Amino acid sequence: MPDEPVELPPGTKYRVTLDPMPGDGEEAEEDHSLRQFLLGIAGTAKGDYPADLARNHDYYLHGRPKR
Repeated sequence: MPDEPVELPPGTKYRVTLDPMPGDGEEAEEDHSLRQFLLGIAGTAKGDYPADLARNHDYYLHGRPKR
């Protein structure tokens, strides 16, 4: 995870690569898990998004009924 906010141009496709940080290798495996990373950035998206976007993403992406 970046130490500072990163501004990325909207509409651009990105590939995210996760590499372990250099260290002594004694950190617990779960400290580097994708789950922990995603939980750390959850709720940080900036923009004018609907409050129920996470719950109803299929509605907004594919037109399926809202939950």
